[in-house]
Amino acid sequence: MLRDLQDQQRGLPRGAALAWERAVFSEVFDHPDPGLRIRRFLDKS
Repeated sequence: MLRDLQDQQRGLPRGAALAWERAVFSEVFDHPDPGLRIRRFLDKS
């Protein structure tokens, strides 16, 4: 997941790269159950 994110961010201005990063991580960690958030994160890596 991180490699894909970094590939998408490559060449972008810092602000745009950070916005992209926040969007990706908010999608992964959007559930209130901590266990589910961790599993989602690990499944996408």
